[in-house]
Amino acid sequence: MLTATLDVFEENQLEKESCIKKQNTIDCYVAAQDHSTDPVLKSSVLNGTVVEPKTGFKFPMFLSCEKYRKGSPHSSWQELAGVGERSISILMLKTIKIYAFGFYIRPDLLKIQLGEKYSRVSPGEIKHNSSFYDDLLRFELDMTVRLMVYYKGVKMNMVRSAFETSLRNRLRKIKGSDDDDGLRSFCSYFTEGLSVPRGSVIDFHWHPGGQLRTELEGREIGTISSLDFCRAFFDLYIGDPPVSLKAKHEIGEKLVHMLRAG
Repeated sequence: MLTATLDVFEENQLEKESCIKKQNTIDCYVAAQDHSTDPVLKSSVLNGTVVEPKTGFKFPMFLSCEKYRKGSPHSSWQELAGVGERSISILMLKTIKIYAFGFYIRPDLLKIQLGEKYSRVSPGEIKHNSSFYDDLLRFELDMTVRLMVYYKGVKMNMVRSAFETSLRNRLRKIKGSDDDDGLRSFCSYFTEGLSVPRGSVIDFHWHPGGQLRTELEGREIGTISSLDFCRAFFDLYIGDPPVSLKAKHEIGEKLVHMLRAG
């Protein structure tokens, strides 16, 4: 009876500590948004979500990775570092919003790998520090990019072509060649039979060991084993040039806040 009581007590303490860490993270995110005059943004952060302002899509502050962490002593959640959106211009006359994205990372690995080097650097300095973003891609920090589809008329051949062109350029930059089995596998996901209506959620998880797992609405559609491809994909969002420079800078600033969190 005493053993059972102690087990329950320890479980409650662990849950309490986890909640405190998450609340501290939300407090840090709110503090980082103090300059914002958008009441919707501040309210959503306090409620555990962040709104991407141009699309109105909400991103949770945390992603659970419990199903990938069985038996692991490390954290089972990833934390939101920033949001942005991808748009294209047509003949300089019209801008079409394609998707919104959220960038997530495991804070414990971030601190272990980069805390000593960057925790004393100011957020204002870090966002322009190319070495910082290079280190994010050098170390496998267990990251996720979540896409939420905005444009109603998305065709799979458009998605496949856009990703293929961009990723070939990134692979040349990272490994000196765009010949990569991971790219071929990745492009094979986007068949015409795949439906992605507005609001569809696509997660790209980079797990340690060079594993890129792609999920559509929580259903796995493929896993690629290629460290170069993982780096190439995430370089789209935190490399040079990024999908959104504003989002990249915000991600850099938020990551410094994570490094300094207790």
